[in-house]
Amino acid sequence: MGGNQACRHAFAKAVVCFVLAVPAAAAAQTYTVASGSPQPLAVTSKAGDIIHVEATLFSGDPNENGEGEPLIVNLPGGAFTVAAYASPRSTNFVAQQDNQVVSAFIQGFDGDESAVVNFSIQPKPRFTKEQKDAYASAGDRAAIYAAALSAAVPFVDPIRGKILSIGEALEAALSVYYNKLARDPPDPNFTVIAQPDPPSLPLQQAEGPITQGAADAFNALQANQEQQIGLLRALLTSINRADGALQAGNAFWEDQQMQAAAGYALQLATFLDGEAALRAALLAALQASGFPSVALSPNDVFFFELTVAFFGLPPPEPATLAALGVTGDDFALAVDLMIVQDVNAVSAASPVPGVLADPALAADEAAMAAALRAFAASVGVPLQPGQMVQAQGFVATAAGKATFSIEAHFDGSGALRGKLQLDDHGTGFAIRQGDVLRVVISGGGTRFTASGSYPAAGGATGSFTVSADAAAQTVQIGATDPSASDSISGVLQGGNATIRQ
Repeated sequence: MGGNQACRHAFAKAVVCFVLAVPAAAAAQTYTVASGSPQPLAVTSKAGDIIHVEATLFSGDPNENGEGEPLIVNLPGGAFTVAAYASPRSTNFVAQQDNQVVSAFIQGFDGDESAVVNFSIQPKPRFTKEQKDAYASAGDRAAIYAAALSAAVPFVDPIRGKILSIGEALEAALSVYYNKLARDPPDPNFTVIAQPDPPSLPLQQAEGPITQGAADAFNALQANQEQQIGLLRALLTSINRADGALQAGNAFWEDQQMQAAAGYALQLATFLDGEAALRAALLAALQASGFPSVALSPNDVFFFELTVAFFGLPPPEPATLAALGVTGDDFALAVDLMIVQDVNAVSAASPVPGVLADPALAADEAAMAAALRAFAASVGVPLQPGQMVQAQGFVATAAGKATFSIEAHFDGSGALRGKLQLDDHGTGFAIRQGDVLRVVISGGGTRFTASGSYPAAGGATGSFTVSADAAAQTVQIGATDPSASDSISGVLQGGNATIRQ
């Protein structure tokens, strides 16, 4: 499993021993916790460092989520509790002293649980706690839904069972990807913008008890979820590459990657918005075709989880997950998700296919869509047709005045037009004709960031970034080319910065 060690005893109370089930960032420290008493964990750090904590609970015990045995990590700011098994969770804390020591234990530990806790320096958190909580909640709900679909397969005919199995794989994949948000390591390939590459499963055909209407409705939901997976992967990669650019000190590419991530987050939110209606349409079509209602008891779910613990996921679910890009350690997490679910929660989510209209699932998706939009708004959104930004004047520097003028808008053909002129009289650095290539609005419409390029000496091409605050009337300009660079910032004098919506 990607070089990680895992050991399961073929026993209902299986012990799962993982050395980290997710890639660790450079210089990260990893601990395995398998104790009911606080275990000291030393973190190599300096006072004031922001430490990123990622923790994952493991167990081969069916119904582990229903046993109330969470991981408790005691941090300087308070306890960080991880209650869901096979679902990585993360948080940040500020080191209060050099080589901070924290502690961790599994509450109610009875020998069949273990946890992996990973610590790394986090220079710039990308998501708020509230946003991460929304992603985690959606991931947990998708896992419950996936378990319900898969557990119902033995109670229907093979053709209907195939639809449930494919639906399970899609939901399990979404659960894994939702949980991956804000946890992957930096990616050094930060000068390439990732593009969404959604998987494409075979379309469901009308056959036997599956009517054409039911097949069409299933395919519409499948297409939505495939687009989500493609956008989730591109979003994750963009954030990882932004972190890679940050580590390399490349502010331009950090901004470019975060803008890409914001765009993908907005697109993903739109697909989440439409998912409840697609599920409702599928439920109506399945019921019209005579799909039987399967009410699962807690014992039904426990038997399903026990079967997965011994024999793995039934076909065709492993092949479908692989086609959705869930392989290696991610596949191991997807399997464990099906083993550890609270049997009472899965039973309560049934009957199947009535679970398609589960209001809790719709609420979690709506909350995740709102969190994604909040993230995109914090990063900023690209300038839209009809909007214009401009700033001009001078900034007083230690070496003298730096005068500048920048303006950007869309022309009648829908093309972005914008220019920057800059004269730093103190250093002699100048940009005579800079072309604006991208503008992003943030801060509730009070700030803008413009980036672009300009012809530099010797035929080279330079790049620049201008950040202006129309409320505070401040500006920051950075420019570089192979032979020179300049950076100015301060309060605007003799001019102003405006954003016209």
